[in-house]
Amino acid sequence: MARRKKKDGDSSVPGCLFLALIAVIVAVPLVFLGMVCYYWNRQQDALSKGTGAFWLDDAEKTRFAALHETLAHAQQNVAVALARGKQLGLPRNQDGSFSRRSSAGKEIAAALKEADALTGRYQSEYEELARLPQQRWEAFKTASVRSRAARMALLTYCTLGLAIYLLSYWKIWEENLFWSIGIICGLVSVVVYGCMALWAGCTFAKRLPAPPLVDMQNLEQF
Repeated sequence: MARRKKKDGDSSVPGCLFLALIAVIVAVPLVFLGMVCYYWNRQQDALSKGTGAFWLDDAEKTRFAALHETLAHAQQNVAVALARGKQLGLPRNQDGSFSRRSSAGKEIAAALKEADALTGRYQSEYEELARLPQQRWEAFKTASVRSRAARMALLTYCTLGLAIYLLSYWKIWEENLFWSIGIICGLVSVVVYGCMALWAGCTFAKRLPAPPLVDMQNLEQF
């Protein structure tokens, strides 16, 4: 009886491996197919619009212009305050700031503090909006590269799997059919995906150049 139980346990291992292999065979092409479907619409939409697909929309443009005006005004106030302090010949502290002993020094210090507060409050948002088109382009680049690589990997998987099946059908390929498709097609398609992703990433900018940083000169370019 003990020997019989051991044989039953041993016979269950190939069955588990077989089910796992079937799962791999089904999962690999489904993953690649899902990636193609997920990224395809995003890719086609951006390619049809060009660089303008990543640019700021009207609300973002309005906000960018308002931030630019606020920061420019703050910088102008700094320049005016520094020029006034220099003109009045106000003494400076060891850290380079104007002395606050006089009323003019206090006014200049207050103006500089207010300008610094405005800059600190809005500078990061301004820079984020300036980089936003490039960030969108990078996200789309990732989607496009994955889509192209997944299409090639899926094609490789199906083509190689069909070839192995035909060779097995014609008795040319003597190895186990499921193991061959699961291991060979899976590994080769993953390698093809990696190589294609690397190549597509290196050549993507030639097909769709990255947008520049946003500034007031190119704000309405797209």
